[in-house]
Amino acid sequence: VRTGTATPAKVVGTVEEFRMADGRAYGYEAVPLAAGASTVYLPTAQCNYQPASQNSTTVFAFQNVSAFTVTATVHWLNTANAEIGTETFVNIGPSGKKSFLPCTAPGVATGFLGSGYISVSGGGKGVAIAKLDAPAPGPGFLTGFLGQGQGSAKLAFPYMRNPASTPISSDIGSSVSVQNIGTDIITGGITLAFYDLNGNVVRTGVSSATLVNGAKFSVALGAAVGGIAMSGA
Repeated sequence: VRTGTATPAKVVGTVEEFRMADGRAYGYEAVPLAAGASTVYLPTAQCNYQPASQNSTTVFAFQNVSAFTVTATVHWLNTANAEIGTETFVNIGPSGKKSFLPCTAPGVATGFLGSGYISVSGGGKGVAIAKLDAPAPGPGFLTGFLGQGQGSAKLAFPYMRNPASTPISSDIGSSVSVQNIGTDIITGGITLAFYDLNGNVVRTGVSSATLVNGAKFSVALGAAVGGIAMSGA
């Protein structure tokens, strides 16, 4: 509460976590309770997926922001837009949390790459974050991102990097995942444009196939701009 008033103060927050063994870290922002949703979308999900010899798995944490106990059902979709597995978690109390990963869901095999969404029962609402961990061959990458309850016709990606054609171990490369959370989107209905630091277009016209609700479209920045080294958005 703000000093001298009964009006609630406004705050923001972040969390940074790191591994004690090797110092790898990730961060994510706090989620306003008002951002809770009855359907929470997860733009990317992996189970022992192995791009570039990495072995990456996403682990999710769901929190109930309702004033009552809810059931949460997680739906997993592959890159062909098909639902391949679900997992249901019951009796999640107010402010209670449940952690899960695709690897434990019936129907999800090792090597899975796709997306997901969480449906919350009885008008309840929740929020979610994800940790994407790829420990091998080392040190690998570790990142965090939020599940989303609502979408937008246009999105900005403020931080994008692509190494030169002959990268070194310290280089960083970006990839983008865009998930459809509305009605079906026709082929080419999503277009990505990449910009350098000065706002000049490096590449545009990277478009999606047809996407049904819940399906995702992914592209690595390197695949979009070739061997151009860039730092931009």
